[in-house]
Amino acid sequence: MIVYLIICLVLFLLVCLININKNIEPLTNKNKQIILLGDSILNNSNYVDTKDTVFSQLQKLFNSTNTNIIMKAEDNAKIVNLDSQYNSLLEYNNSDTYIVISIGGNDILGLTNKANTNNNSQFSELMNEYKEEITLLHSKLPKAYILLVSLYYPIDTRFSIYKNFITKWNQNMVGLGYQVIHLDTLLVDKDDIISSIEPSPSGSKKIAHAILKAINK
Repeated sequence: MIVYLIICLVLFLLVCLININKNIEPLTNKNKQIILLGDSILNNSNYVDTKDTVFSQLQKLFNSTNTNIIMKAEDNAKIVNLDSQYNSLLEYNNSDTYIVISIGGNDILGLTNKANTNNNSQFSELMNEYKEEITLLHSKLPKAYILLVSLYYPIDTRFSIYKNFITKWNQNMVGLGYQVIHLDTLLVDKDDIISSIEPSPSGSKKIAHAILKAINK
């Protein structure tokens, strides 16, 4: 009976270990971290096959390097969600950590029925919230290198009313003093977008290569 219980316990622990955070590569023997924060621009696993996600494409690009890729971005995330995403990563406060942040798109889409009236007040509130969150993140992980991801323009014409907001958002982002990955000039083909506003397999490849280029810059 005791032997049986021990076997069951061992099997249970093995199952738990296998299922813990599948999106995180083991840190063992890794000396560089790429941390993905924000929304579905970086975590598009709900819209494409696993092999075609931004995460998988990054794994392919960095598979021969000593790099640990950590996925904390979440589908439908907004600026307010950033804090909970990076607070569990304070141990990575070092110069070998690269934090890639894509956030704000879902917040702008929340300006329903007001985008085409150019509601500058609501836009300013969102941008100030974004700036404060990035500043707070930097203060908690001052040694890490921060990369900001710009918003891109959805191909679907239903979202054309947000074009001015996206343009202003990206312009303000450049002025924050961090390196910016410009998806607005990268994801411009129809095949780069799926489900109206999400990165497709080809979009994932472009994003992953842009991150690699930014890190090696």
